[in-house]
Amino acid sequence: MNDIDYTRFDSEHYVGENGDLFLLNENGSLLFTSDNTSYSDFLTNELTCIPDYNSNTRNSISEYKTPEGEKRYLLTNELWSDNDIREVQGYILLDENLNIQTSTYLENRTSLSMKEISYLTGENKEGNLIRKFTFKNPSNQKRILIFTIETSSQETYSRALSALNNVWWYFIPIYVLLVICFVCYIFKKISLLLKPLDKIIDLPSKSKINIEKKHPQSNMFLDIADKYEQLSEELAQSEWERIYLDNSKNQLLADISHDLRTPITVIQGYSHALKDGIVPEKDKKKYLDTIYKKSERVAELVSTFHEYSLLAHPDMPVNLSNQDICSIIQVYFANKYEELELAGFDLVADIPEYSIMCKIDVKLFCRAIENLVNNSIKYNSAGTSIYIGIEKQKSTVKIYIGDTGSGIPDAIADNLFDPFVTGECSRGATHGSGIGLTITKKIIVSHHGTIDYIKVSQHNCKTEYVITLPLAK
Repeated sequence: MNDIDYTRFDSEHYVGENGDLFLLNENGSLLFTSDNTSYSDFLTNELTCIPDYNSNTRNSISEYKTPEGEKRYLLTNELWSDNDIREVQGYILLDENLNIQTSTYLENRTSLSMKEISYLTGENKEGNLIRKFTFKNPSNQKRILIFTIETSSQETYSRALSALNNVWWYFIPIYVLLVICFVCYIFKKISLLLKPLDKIIDLPSKSKINIEKKHPQSNMFLDIADKYEQLSEELAQSEWERIYLDNSKNQLLADISHDLRTPITVIQGYSHALKDGIVPEKDKKKYLDTIYKKSERVAELVSTFHEYSLLAHPDMPVNLSNQDICSIIQVYFANKYEELELAGFDLVADIPEYSIMCKIDVKLFCRAIENLVNNSIKYNSAGTSIYIGIEKQKSTVKIYIGDTGSGIPDAIADNLFDPFVTGECSRGATHGSGIGLTITKKIIVSHHGTIDYIKVSQHNCKTEYVITLPLAK
């Protein structure tokens, strides 16, 4: 608009009844005001302090006292982003006489007036919001438009809110009455429907549930009764499994402690004797050899327990890929043959000449085979034969691994794959950690297969296992 057009401008429509508009030229001289009675000259410094209406920066003021009791004012200039995150851009520290002590903006100023401080915080002396807008008119002349909007008066809003609150007092009793009636109706209907179910629940758990046919809902509640009995049985089974797992966990911890305590006790005793110098010189090597062997035993146990815990973790990575199971078995026993020969063991193999493809993690699968073969070596004497056979079926492949040694006692045959089950009672004093077969089973299960102990062998073995794996599709 041209300057003259402001005389016909309806300012009340934009800034409200108590708001004001002031149009200034580039020198700060007044060209137009919506209310001559409220105008007072804007000094150049004051104009600088009035915030631009489209600026994202705000100023806030806080008052505090120094440890000496002197009053201080802190003006903080903050930049607000669209998501209401603020960032401090600068500050001005003033004493009680409004002299500037420290400032990071408004350079070349030594003090501020109270009016300037009010403008910096976006308010005029009446407490109304004040902003400025700089533009050029159609004649390309610079103009400054200053406007104020009343913000302190809340009278209209308060009256409306008060009236609304009074209206609610009339609706609340009606609302409460409706809720009570609805609840009573629903309760009556549910009680009628659940009366037969109450009889079912009150019956002893082993009593036969009988619902009279005269109930129109008898078929529905017969289904409910069946599901109730099924749920009761599942809860009992779940509780039994929980108790079993707790006992297994406690037994696992006890067995770990037992297996580690013996070698650690020997290491502590022998090392203490060596430290105190009570071991004869001729026996020192024997003591050190014993300590070394026991430390190897501890390392082996810890490594085995670590592997067991990794396999028990649901996020244990298993890298399955299409592999020839016959080739994997042949390569494994080719590398193992010299060790078997030195231990005095024979190898009997029945492996097809053609390929049988399965989804295999080669490293893990060979670890499972290693556990079975090492058990045969560990628990049997020289002259024992180890058998390995592979048999392809329609959708699976069976891998038989056994030995002609001393066999496994019937007392532990059903629990072979549980942690810490060993056969030392029939195979001599030397035994392992007791979790080798547990690890083997976890590996086979991770391959979507099964492993079973065969009590009656068809390959003349005293101990024989069969691993069943699905064929690759």
